[in-house]
Amino acid sequence: MAEKCCWYDRLAAVLSRRSGRIHGDSDGFRRAAVLIPLVKTGDSTAVLFEVRSKELLAHAGEICFPGGRIEATDRDICQAALRETEEELNIAAESIRLIGAMDMVASPTGNILYPVVGMLDGMEGIRPNQEVAEYFYNNVFLYYTLNRLLCRMIN
Repeated sequence: MAEKCCWYDRLAAVLSRRSGRIHGDSDGFRRAAVLIPLVKTGDSTAVLFEVRSKELLAHAGEICFPGGRIEATDRDICQAALRETEEELNIAAESIRLIGAMDMVASPTGNILYPVVGMLDGMEGIRPNQEVAEYFYNNVFLYYTLNRLLCRMIN
């Protein structure tokens, strides 16, 4: 399993206290779970993103996190996010350490997104399926987002 980062325990503690509220109007929306995958890159941590295939009917070419519709067979949102990540990137659920869930977001595309943060063991086994044109990671996004998130949640 990947090594814990210096902010890992603090983030896990903050997320464990979340009540989970929905940001935005959510009447009649579909439910979808996404994984916000964190990955070690050298001596820092980055966020992994996907670029959806341009051949898809929905959300073609968009930059996103792995995820999708929550199925009736999914035990909970965490299992849905892990299942979708495994389908899209061929990352085994066992190689993702879940940190916690964030607030839900009502998207302009008619979905309620249930974001779950998880740490990947590494990027070695990633093999995108046909829905994913490419993937990349970004360190700056993580630090900006975590600092903003932690400050807002703690204060």
